[in-house]
Amino acid sequence: MFKNRKLRDQLLIGVIPVLIIPLVLMDLLHVGLNYNRQEYNASQRLHDFSANISDVLENHLEINRRAVATMARALQREKEFTPDGINDWLRQTGENNPGFFSLIGIDENGKVIASFRRDPPPGIKSSSPIGDIVSDRTYFTEVQNNKVPYVSNAFMGRRIGSGIIVAVSAPLTKPDGKVMVVEGTLDMNKLYEVADRYSGWVEKSVLVLDPEGQVVYSSLNLNLKQMQKMAGSDFLNAMDKVKLADCVHFSGFGEDQYVCQSLVARYGWRVFVMQPERLVQGETLRYIFFTFGAALVLFVLALAATRAMAKSITRPLEKLNASMNVFLGAGEQTLEAMPPSAPLEVRTLANNFMEMQDKLSKVLSGLLPICSHCKKIRDGKGNWNPVESYIRKNTEAEFTHGICPECMKIHYEEYVEKK
Repeated sequence: MFKNRKLRDQLLIGVIPVLIIPLVLMDLLHVGLNYNRQEYNASQRLHDFSANISDVLENHLEINRRAVATMARALQREKEFTPDGINDWLRQTGENNPGFFSLIGIDENGKVIASFRRDPPPGIKSSSPIGDIVSDRTYFTEVQNNKVPYVSNAFMGRRIGSGIIVAVSAPLTKPDGKVMVVEGTLDMNKLYEVADRYSGWVEKSVLVLDPEGQVVYSSLNLNLKQMQKMAGSDFLNAMDKVKLADCVHFSGFGEDQYVCQSLVARYGWRVFVMQPERLVQGETLRYIFFTFGAALVLFVLALAATRAMAKSITRPLEKLNASMNVFLGAGEQTLEAMPPSAPLEVRTLANNFMEMQDKLSKVLSGLLPICSHCKKIRDGKGNWNPVESYIRKNTEAEFTHGICPECMKIHYEEYVEKK
């Protein structure tokens, strides 16, 4: 990998995996943690929404159940069993409790003898129930048999358009032991308004079932009908297997969903809030793009910093190499002092090279023009210099004088003969 490559390339190649591997591992770890966190946050939101709707539903049922029970006890305490007396209490209770759509008094035979009714919603026709026989209705038979207040499951009203009815009723026992019944029909619009509000938040869907598994409310995208029975369905079977506090994955209603449920424990109603998994996955994908984008930016910056660092190391070496080539070719010194930013090792190498150049430049080489008679040498300026002067000037050599045997014989023959 590094054979015949420049030092700058080797530095870059060596740094790239050191940068990439930790960044990739860190991103993968963060993506996994983020996905788990997104799942947890989504489940918490769904659980909170379902709990809020359950609280609204439970309060609605409980407050109105108590109002009917309180009215029945007051009638019984005052021994008021006539239609007129019951009508007064129905009107008073209805005016003080806006959660009722209508209230009726029923004699022991199941015949409606008193009634209070608010104005029906626009487009809905409603006639007086006085004289109707309701002895087959669960809200009447349950109270007759058990003699305790009762909250019914959802059912379709006979007179209140095509809306879903939830009835709360309580016993009114006459002195002869016969049981009359007072009943209130709940206005479920408050529940629908709350559920609609949550349904509109980031594609969340809401499903409310009564104790029999009948659909009381469902978001439009679930394509469920009012009063549709969900008991035995794949959805309800799946939800029956998990704890109430757990949010689960469910593949249904057109796509994969996160589903969380809450239970109105006292009345057995169930509230489900769900959200498509693709929304959580979409948040995770956005996080992936963001983190990998940030990692890419960091990688590019780190690569640029590495390249600049490598350049600061290799540029002095390149100058040193170029100067060496010039010196070897022409014998000229071209290397300048290294900048302080150069690494210490490079500056030391350059200084040593400059010292070596200086020493090598004082070694004589090539052709020297020398006089064939007086032996003077001509320098670059055209001047003729004695051999001793030229060598002292252009080398680091120093002279010490002596005499050779031949010259000794010529110039000091008498000393040679005596010797």
